[in-house]
Amino acid sequence: GDGLNKVLVLAFLFLICFANLNAQNINAQKYKLAESYEKSGDFESAVRLYSELIKSEPNNDDYFDSYARSLKTMNKFAELLPEAKQRVDKQKSIKTGALLGELYWRTGKISEANDAWDETVKGFKSSSDVYVAIAQAAVTLQKYDKAVSYLLLGRENLNNPKLFSDFLGRLYIATGDYTHGTEEILNQLKVDFNVAAAQGKLYALATNDESKQYIKNQLKTTAAKFTDEVIFYELYAWFLRNIGDYETALITISKIDELKKVQGADIWRFAEDSRRDGQLDIALKAYGLIIDMGKQNPYIHSALFGYARTLEE
Repeated sequence: GDGLNKVLVLAFLFLICFANLNAQNINAQKYKLAESYEKSGDFESAVRLYSELIKSEPNNDDYFDSYARSLKTMNKFAELLPEAKQRVDKQKSIKTGALLGELYWRTGKISEANDAWDETVKGFKSSSDVYVAIAQAAVTLQKYDKAVSYLLLGRENLNNPKLFSDFLGRLYIATGDYTHGTEEILNQLKVDFNVAAAQGKLYALATNDESKQYIKNQLKTTAAKFTDEVIFYELYAWFLRNIGDYETALITISKIDELKKVQGADIWRFAEDSRRDGQLDIALKAYGLIIDMGKQNPYIHSALFGYARTLEE
């Protein structure tokens, strides 16, 4: 009797496992089909399948996220709102909390939106992800100031003054705040040393004479402070060229050349770039600096040739 009971129990457990695996396999196939509907623009069919999947596996976040994404694309915010609220009430998560606030905004319930976002922050205060998720939701609504305020709150709560520099830099560009924008771009540069990214952002910030002057001053101060990191001088020299201050750019390039101990290589490159750009006077001056270094300089012949060529031009 005992042996038979054990066999029956094992057979029953096997059947349950098989049924579960089979259901999961069917759901995986259904999910792929729903995704293909969504990609092809048939959002009605995608939503129908995502809805069935949520009923089958209510705790699966991927299903709900895809369902929400499709409804948002169809601008069915009012329809999605109660479902998002119900989900937040059942199982709080950063994603659904950020979504709920966004949906309240989109349906004109501003006070509820702020409450939803504040509640989400309260629940996940020590996670940097919560501030990013809410800021991203605010960006989709073009509420850039709101996004900034949550990222700054995150900095305060996590006690990290350099956190979110890249994101904040992009937001300040969007709002035209060149003072805070410059600060964040330089903060980010101190972390990732990505000069090309910093150049792109500073170019976007320098929209008028006032912003150009401010950025120029900040870059000068930073370069002087970080003499052991030549990239700050290189960024300053690039910016000076960009705004047409060639004289100061050449002085800065000479400083870089000296710091790097490259015997005129950077000055020669500056001279060549200036000649190609049609800035002939400053090109002559740069070639002249190398010529003045004397016959032992490795770039003397290139400089003499460049000088003669520039004079012809």
